Amino acid sequence: MTKPKVDDGGDAFPMAARAEGYSDVRGMSMRQGYAGMALTGAINLVVDMIKEGMTPKMSASEISDSMAKTAFRMADAMIAQQDRVVE
Repeated sequence: MTKPKVDDGGDAFPMAARAEGYSDVRGMSMRQGYAGMALTGAINLVVDMIKEGMTPKMSASEISDSMAKTAFRMADAMIAQQDRVVE
């Protein structure tokens, strides 16, 4: 069974021309870019919580997995919204 294709939003930094021999290299997608920005915010939030003396109730691995999944959920939501008209 194959995974359904996820809308990645296209290239985050499209290039006007591709170098010869590298036409299939896309670089980072919008989804990856958005997820990276969301992940940065999540990491900062966790760091701030730890600085305030809060102790995480999950292992570092569980926190990492949870933050990565949430970052991509947020990226998917941003891609879904980018084509809608807000009035």
